[in-house]
Amino acid sequence: MSDNPYTILEIPEDADQTAIKKAYFAKIKQSPPDKNPEQFKIIRAAYESALKKKQSAQTIGTLQIMKLEKQTIASPLEILRSIQRQEVSISQLIKLTF
Repeated sequence: MSDNPYTILEIPEDADQTAIKKAYFAKIKQSPPDKNPEQFKIIRAAYESALKKKQSAQTIGTLQIMKLEKQTIASPLEILRSIQRQEVSISQLIKLTF
């Protein structure tokens, strides 16, 4: 089986959070956790990974828009919280800053 969460969930890579969630629940109905726990772990990991990628992309997009509008990106505390929640990496922030 592929390591790509979108392939596992059978959704396009540009799927929104609602589509990701629907695909996750559809996959769980096909492969219930009590009948196939290993498959459930794979599906759950794919779901979490797809959501994390989507949230990261949204955060990066928001930061890029704010940079283009020449506004302050965020307070240092907000930036640190984004990094802690793993919404954005330090290297991504550095690329946006310069």
